[in-house]
Amino acid sequence: MAKKIVFHPYAWYKMEKRGITKADVEETMREPYSMCRGKIWKKNCPKDISGYLLRAIFEGYDDILR
Repeated sequence: MAKKIVFHPYAWYKMEKRGITKADVEETMREPYSMCRGKIWKKNCPKDISGYLLRAIFEGYDDILR
């Protein structure tokens, strides 16, 4: 079963400002090029979307990604 992805309001703001869709972020989180640790407890996963490098920064919990 796939984990549910919960977006923070600030993430929605930045996505709208940069023209990034929810589908782009979900694809990046589910099928990244690589996965590396970011700052404390956070993970960083990059993926090339439409010629741009999208980096999704998130925290993982038992049943959700946020």
